Amino acid sequence: MSEQHNMASYLSDKQPNRKESRQINFRVSEQDYLKL
Repeated sequence: MSEQHNMASYLSDKQPNRKESRQINFRVSEQDYLKL
């Protein structure tokens, strides 16, 4: 869970829009989960 939080923070920093960042984070987290 800590890893997901880190990714969310990174995306949030890169993306000024938090709403979009949340959507992107969800998709990235899914790919990361599959990789694991």
